[in-house]
Amino acid sequence: MLNKDIDGSIFYLLPISDKRSFLRICKTINLLSINMPAIESEFQTLIKETNFLDKHNYQLYNSLYKYTVELLFDNYDIPDKYIIIENRILYQYPKIYKKLAEKGKYDLIKKMCDRNEYRECNFIDVMNGAAKAGNIQMLQEIADEEYCFYPQVMIYAIKGNQLATLKWLANKCDMDPNAMNYAAKIGNIDVIDYLVYEHKFRITSGAFFYAAKNNHFDVVKYLHSIDPNNMYAVCEGAGVSGNLDILKFAYQHGHKINGFFSCGHTHMFVWLYDNNHIKPSLNLSKETAQTGNLECLQFLHTRGFPVLHEKVFKRSVIGENIEMVKWLYSMGCPFDETAVRAAMCIKSSLFPILKLLIEWKCPLFDNICAFAAFVGNLEMLKYLYATGNNLDSKVISAAATYGHLHIIIWCREQNCHWDITACRNTVEYDHLNVLKWLRGVDRKTCGLKSNETEICPWNEQVCLNAIKEGYIDILEFAVKNGCPFGINSYSSIDEHTNLKIAAFVRKNYQK
Repeated sequence: MLNKDIDGSIFYLLPISDKRSFLRICKTINLLSINMPAIESEFQTLIKETNFLDKHNYQLYNSLYKYTVELLFDNYDIPDKYIIIENRILYQYPKIYKKLAEKGKYDLIKKMCDRNEYRECNFIDVMNGAAKAGNIQMLQEIADEEYCFYPQVMIYAIKGNQLATLKWLANKCDMDPNAMNYAAKIGNIDVIDYLVYEHKFRITSGAFFYAAKNNHFDVVKYLHSIDPNNMYAVCEGAGVSGNLDILKFAYQHGHKINGFFSCGHTHMFVWLYDNNHIKPSLNLSKETAQTGNLECLQFLHTRGFPVLHEKVFKRSVIGENIEMVKWLYSMGCPFDETAVRAAMCIKSSLFPILKLLIEWKCPLFDNICAFAAFVGNLEMLKYLYATGNNLDSKVISAAATYGHLHIIIWCREQNCHWDITACRNTVEYDHLNVLKWLRGVDRKTCGLKSNETEICPWNEQVCLNAIKEGYIDILEFAVKNGCPFGINSYSSIDEHTNLKIAAFVRKNYQK
């Protein structure tokens, strides 16, 4: 054991999964565990901001889920004791499989896939990850197991600049029609040549757009040398990148910006305006506001463009520049409830723009609390409730859809009512743990404290949805725990039904 200062320094330098191991060294070091709640909260924020799992705002309150994600994030293997059917992290988030494949961890992938019901779907992401990493050996092993390759896998090979892998895949499946766009996006002329001369691809307007958007002027000129007639989207790409040379090149060859020109670069607008290439347009004002560049929007305003409009205000919120929002408000720009909806979609635990809009008495839309619950933002929901917005059963049902159990528990603590739609909604995205909690099962071991004593009602729709989605574990739980299960469930099975589910329904249905 070192002194406390050194122990603390080591502790804070370690990734989160190593922090947990470090705390087990001795009692003195274990005193640092008092810092873990704050560290876990920071980690939760990190995986949301980086979309490590996916775009939804999840709370990892279950210890098994939490430790699994920490190990994956820190690039460690998952121990066998975590690779169990109850660990829904292993198959509810297919993005994990792509990340593991990119790192070449095929043995771990096979072990994980062998223990869940969604092997086929997960292997699509494995293919994508292997293709992006250029791991032909892994792709060959997948092919040897007779999995079908989908055209989308080509895109990932291109994203990874893996021409050899792309050529290998060309013998396994059809070429994705968007391949040219992605080749231009990464600026790989060798891939473009391969697509044009080996697979007879045409140069698309999308290819020009992505090449310009990513500052590949050499690629723009090369594409133009092959096909000069399909360059009409290049101006929009140049607007995003701010590449004035590409924009001038487009105008020299007879192309102009269209109504969806999105640009956050003042020097581009100066050139366009000075050369009479732009005129006052609401669309241009909207697109500019969404870039979040206040200087550009003010430039348009001083040149007589229609800026003070509720649609421009909404786009400024989407652009997430609070100074632009404040400026528009100070100029008397009108706004409506669409601005509030846009503010609620911003990934932020502080949501300062939403607070400003409510402070400015912006009109709110119906079911605003349910929307906050749907996106999983408890702090936002608490704020809305504190400012006079009501909770109802729709809020709990919205939270149940994406498994936001922490929100359900908080709502119940505020005496919010629930109904049968809550249980039904848990099925859509396979949240068995939430369904169990709603039905009074495993409440003490779910990882969240509550004093709930009531049971949420359910009906046969839970079974019907489980059959439709192919979730055998949810169906088994529902039937064994007394969920209504009758002729409607029996009649719902057909030739497309999962074989395990069909067998279970026939075995358990009683006329």
